Amino acid sequence: MQGFGSGNSTTYHAYFQGPSCAALSFVDCQPAIDFSSGGYFFYESSVTGLDPNQDVWVFTWNDGNKYFDYTVQAVGAAPATNTACPGSTALGDACNLGAQGATFNTPGSQGVLCSGGNWGSNENTTFYSFTADATTGSLDIQNITCNDGTSGSAQFAVWTDCSSIGTYGADFLGCAVGTATLSLSPLTPGQTYYIAADGFAGNNCTWSFSGTGILLPVELGDISGIHTGREVYLEWTTLSERNNDYFTVQRTLDGKTFEDIGTVFGNGTTTESTDYAFIDVAPYSGTSYYRVKQVDYNGDFEYSELVSASSADKDVKVLKTINLTGQEVNSNYKGLVIDILSNGTTHKRVQM
Repeated sequence: MQGFGSGNSTTYHAYFQGPSCAALSFVDCQPAIDFSSGGYFFYESSVTGLDPNQDVWVFTWNDGNKYFDYTVQAVGAAPATNTACPGSTALGDACNLGAQGATFNTPGSQGVLCSGGNWGSNENTTFYSFTADATTGSLDIQNITCNDGTSGSAQFAVWTDCSSIGTYGADFLGCAVGTATLSLSPLTPGQTYYIAADGFAGNNCTWSFSGTGILLPVELGDISGIHTGREVYLEWTTLSERNNDYFTVQRTLDGKTFEDIGTVFGNGTTTESTDYAFIDVAPYSGTSYYRVKQVDYNGDFEYSELVSASSADKDVKVLKTINLTGQEVNSNYKGLVIDILSNGTTHKRVQM
């Protein structure tokens, strides 16, 4: 172990969960190491109530400006693996914080220059897959935010077969660093391709992907909730959809136990942004929390971030309801309507 600074200190672990590292919820904070003139004392942290469907992020800091080398063993967690394909997920938003280091040969070590620069080593690599729907295409990694927004970049490479990751022959389609665009050719429509994405030279980053000639999964946008005193208006958007069957709307008081309160059918496959809405006609008193569970035709699913709605906001009133041409309508009108709320916001919904 190595120590910097002087005096006593405590090292802490803070635990978070969420659908991505850009949307994390605090779970718990516990001491990990105490240091004093008498030596070191190591604590065994125990965290309960975790969502098994979401990753756990652990943030470590020391209140005495000391640095320690130590090994953490997670009990009750899925075993870590460096194998690409079993750990790959559908192409979408992601964060490589806490991801496992990759063992494959980097492009630079094999003399391969990527679009935008040279690959900057592997430390915490995340793997994805996508399906082609054209013979040529392109892929961009965008919305890159690294190291708490201070600086940094990201890098990614594409292969036609997961067993070929780390080789640079016929199965290698190319790589890109930073915001450079990677051209994909040739592609076979319907074939699955694999991506290794990494923060450049150890950067911890968030990012999202966009591209042409590829099928993107459902990309969930913002979700919001407004309590009117009697009902809760929920709204969310999708930026694109692939095989989107339906959404299950879920409600909770404590962020741990969820109940299903409704279903909203999806839009299948589309590259257009789509707005969705749901009204909870019997919300809890006080503050309720909501999320939507998006389910594909094959049963794969993902969760939105949590949004809160409080009965303390009950002064929000519906001033009037209009249709898409701006005409005010009453409760007998059928179709898409827009509620004009007293807090200056609007709410779209389908009036049945």
